[in-house]
Amino acid sequence: MKLSELNKNQSGEISHIEDSQVSLKLVEFGFLPGAIITVINKAPFNGPIYVSVNNSFLSLRKAEAATVNLL
Repeated sequence: MKLSELNKNQSGEISHIEDSQVSLKLVEFGFLPGAIITVINKAPFNGPIYVSVNNSFLSLRKAEAATVNLL
């Protein structure tokens, strides 16, 4: 399952991040394997996804969220 497929208030454990232009930046923000990530809110019309990971909050584009694979 991918992060972009989670609904509001759902959580998942990160298994890995697919290689992309933003993967290094996501790792720097704490998107590491084993981290629990929670979707706080999703904007309508394929807008950004607001998430919480390691007590930090971040907004991601849907395409960026699609690179984060969950267990």
